[in-house]
Amino acid sequence: MAFCKNHNYLYFDVLRRTEKAETVLCLIHASYQAKIKGGTKDDIVRMLKNAYELFRFDAGSYTGENASQFSSQYTIGHELGIWLNSNLDLCSLATKVAKNEITITDYFDIFFLNYIQPIDNVINHPLYSTLKYAQDKEKTTITKDDLKKIYANVSQPDHNNINGLFNMFIGSSYFTKVDENTLCINYPINDILNCCNLQFNNADAVSTTSHFSELKTYIDYLTTDHRSIELIKDKFHFEKFNNPITKSKQENAPETIGFNKIFYGIPGCGKSYKIDAMLNHKPEFVDEAIKNKIATKAEESDVIRTTFYLDYSNSDFIGQIYPCVEKVEVNNDDGSVDYKSIVTYKRIPGPFTKALLQAYQHLIDKDNSQVYLIIEEINRGNAAAIFGDTFQLLDRKNGDSEYPINNEFIESYLRENLKNIESLPSNYNLERIMIPHNLTIFATMNTSDQNVFPLDTAFKRRWNRERITNDWGKVGHIKDMYVPYTNITWQNFAKTINKEMISQSIKKDAPISEDKQMGAYFANEDMLTDGPMEKDDVKLSNFENNILDYLYNDVTKFDHSILFENQLNSIDNIYERINSYIDAINNTGAEQAESKCVFNKVFVDEITEQMLGFVTKADDSDD
Repeated sequence: MAFCKNHNYLYFDVLRRTEKAETVLCLIHASYQAKIKGGTKDDIVRMLKNAYELFRFDAGSYTGENASQFSSQYTIGHELGIWLNSNLDLCSLATKVAKNEITITDYFDIFFLNYIQPIDNVINHPLYSTLKYAQDKEKTTITKDDLKKIYANVSQPDHNNINGLFNMFIGSSYFTKVDENTLCINYPINDILNCCNLQFNNADAVSTTSHFSELKTYIDYLTTDHRSIELIKDKFHFEKFNNPITKSKQENAPETIGFNKIFYGIPGCGKSYKIDAMLNHKPEFVDEAIKNKIATKAEESDVIRTTFYLDYSNSDFIGQIYPCVEKVEVNNDDGSVDYKSIVTYKRIPGPFTKALLQAYQHLIDKDNSQVYLIIEEINRGNAAAIFGDTFQLLDRKNGDSEYPINNEFIESYLRENLKNIESLPSNYNLERIMIPHNLTIFATMNTSDQNVFPLDTAFKRRWNRERITNDWGKVGHIKDMYVPYTNITWQNFAKTINKEMISQSIKKDAPISEDKQMGAYFANEDMLTDGPMEKDDVKLSNFENNILDYLYNDVTKFDHSILFENQLNSIDNIYERINSYIDAINNTGAEQAESKCVFNKVFVDEITEQMLGFVTKADDSDD
């Protein structure tokens, strides 16, 4: 498909689904994952089901069993220009989405700055036409009726396609959905208008269609990155410009609106580090912080952390009443004073209640601060049971819980501890507890631990999710540190291991799962040396007990020969071989020391035979 054919009305081909941004995201990831594994279109068809379950949390009726079923799904991908050709190779901008370099919202933002349609032989720019109408009418919202009026001058207006445009607009950051018929404009209208690509607006449809006769030309046009829109986003830090909903919450509306988000990925990929870096606005993470609506550096007192584990309970998370022994004065008849121990009961809050208290206090004080509740390892406990009745609060609209609950413990604790409670905004009633719009919940989850307590669909759909991949450019100096007694850096070691894991995961009946890869932060400074061939037995021991043990007992537990030399039938044998080499180095020097490898020949070749001690200059007969 190339440029859209001329119609006499606003046209979208088979775009009746809601959740359009989520659908496009799924199409992108299915295409990317299939292609990097050397797959075909048929593989994309199958992988789309997994993508739906991951990003939309429900594949619906789509089973991925045949191409004809897929044909009813991919139209929106063609409409938005994510593919370069009939082989479904991703364009460069869609590839950035797949690699988590930009969000799907960023993709929609760029797309709409460029998107045009031929209507009655004249080129129309839907985003420009919509915002120009709002500007002329001095409106800060757009309704479906407004869209019908904008396109009323063309014959046979298709109101279903009005719905299609409405739902596609929701995928961008330019609009926020107020209700089923209304969008609020998030940024100053004139600033967005100035970013629109008007090269072909109002041009002749015939000549424009001829210009875009080649699909690549059209896709390049659609996906041109206009960075100027980022200036608007940075300027307003995602503030909801003239949004009547958020401004009604309190006199001084906060710059950001709270939400729920899970960061997931392989062990050690930097999930917790990224959250901390964003909250502290570390220079290399400022852009990420702004994208995640962290407008300013978070105060330490506004960050509450907890970690879920096997026996973690609702009372740990919310709080509970504990008996406490207190000494009280007793005045005797003779005027003397004695002390008597009595048992009292106190409400001891859990992290969720502490976060609520802090957020509600900020509402009272009108200081616009955002509170962050961080849940580490959310799937290592039974998350649904831990949240209990507060599970319902995760449904949020404009930052506030959509369905408040009655919770006597939380209500009583807040009443006892809030200062100047009479100043609490009237729309927050302590008899009906809710998560307020100034409380954001972040969570982390290892993909390799998904079977500990799998998150059910009802729970997952209430969270945004972001996969964290190894970004060695942001890791810092640790990537250039060395495995003790070797010339190999941690970055080279981890990359080579991970490459082999991916290679194994592609194979049928693979004994290694892709999510067993090691993240850039899997090792730390206590396991690595500053320079090559440094003799540090303590750090070597740490490396063995953490990295090698993980590779042997977790990654290759079903087939050690995937990474390790066949003769080594236990982890003890590996340690013995390494220790014998270390002794040889200490006695004869590295150049004279000889030892068999602990890793197999395939891995040796990958690492270029530079891992002295772990990979040595042994003869072929030794491998």
